[in-house]
Amino acid sequence: MTTLNVNESNLEFLKQLVQTWSGPGVYRFEKLENIGSKNGQVVIFDSSNPRHRIYRPAILRALFRKGGQAHVSELKPLILNDIRHKLTERELNDTKSNRPFWWYDCQVERYALVQEGIIEDGTSVGYWTLTTRGRAAAEKLSSGDSASKNASEDQSKTQI
Repeated sequence: MTTLNVNESNLEFLKQLVQTWSGPGVYRFEKLENIGSKNGQVVIFDSSNPRHRIYRPAILRALFRKGGQAHVSELKPLILNDIRHKLTERELNDTKSNRPFWWYDCQVERYALVQEGIIEDGTSVGYWTLTTRGRAAAEKLSSGDSASKNASEDQSKTQI
């Protein structure tokens, strides 16, 4: 994650510039949605980061299933169930900073989601809450998951 101090009038220019970036030492961005503005800063997330691709959708899906807010104790099993097949034995069994490796990485991604304005900052201790923007992202992800599932089911029926 990179945070730049940019005023709102330069935000569109920055978005256009990021679309043209490529080459060594420069992040490539999969989606322009990875650029957001929070508290007068522009926050850019490198979507090629594996943590981003694994944990972000799982966090959003878990919060969406819980109605947009849940305690960590409710979220951890949902998230782990969603990503277990994507994790290595080391990520599942080892610890990092006295926490399971996978959970440490999940908390780092949660921090990125807070910085991006997807999860609220300052909610009650232990609770993760989607912002309005976060609810929209979670609904979009969830509807995409449903569409994929329905397409798979339809394809299975036609093969029988």
